[in-house]
Amino acid sequence: MMLQRADVAEIELEHMRQKLEESEMELDILRSEAELLTADMSAEERQEAGYYRLQHENDRLRQALITLKDMTGEQELNLKSRLRELEAEAEHMESLRSANTSLQTQVGEGGGSDAA
Repeated sequence: MMLQRADVAEIELEHMRQKLEESEMELDILRSEAELLTADMSAEERQEAGYYRLQHENDRLRQALITLKDMTGEQELNLKSRLRELEAEAEHMESLRSANTSLQTQVGEGGGSDAA
């Protein structure tokens, strides 16, 4: 159960990384398009061509990208922390199993000597 949660968390993290990469690529494309559209234009032509709209969209996407990056980083830290907790819990469970096996062996040995 714990390992399944960790696996799901890793999958979610990878999905978020892919979304971040796609957003970065989209932002780069929009920047390139904006540069091409406005390279030989005067200020009036830029305004007419929607330069400022593109610039606003670019800023909006940049902010969304920063937010997504922050969220991804925070989620990654949370997942790493949770994974450490689960690993510690698994180690604790293994030590309890070992102690239980040892106690069962002692009880089995003790029960045999009482009957004799």
